[in-house]
Amino acid sequence: MTLAPGETTLVQAVYCPTDEQPATSRLYIVEAGASELVAQTVTLHGRIRGTVGIEPGSGPALTATARPNPLCTRTTIEYSVPRAGPVTLELFDVHGRLVEQRVDGVRPAGRHSVEWCVARGGSGLYFLRLRSSGLTLVRKLAAAGS
Repeated sequence: MTLAPGETTLVQAVYCPTDEQPATSRLYIVEAGASELVAQTVTLHGRIRGTVGIEPGSGPALTATARPNPLCTRTTIEYSVPRAGPVTLELFDVHGRLVEQRVDGVRPAGRHSVEWCVARGGSGLYFLRLRSSGLTLVRKLAAAGS
């Protein structure tokens, strides 16, 4: 969902853990600008009472996975794009500052990978932002540093 500047909306999040035990999780609300990323965390508490899924054939999607995550000094980011075209993959610190741009160019549709090394002493929380085909995906990375 994209909102115009000054526009607000109400978002209802249905939290469905997979166990009848009480559970706690976090919802990350992200505002992505051209060169910054602002994230807000909301803590959710609840009990599981169902499943959540995506309808088959709901359209192309971006995917991104970093392994290992949490990482010590380096990780491999595997990502896929639905169509050939411009792709950017950027990493931001927890304050929304751009740390590094790892991908910026045209890529064919399909799977790709890139390695990312954390700067010495760079432990903390990071976000990767993948953009392609008018879609944006954000993933959280935790770095323990060296």
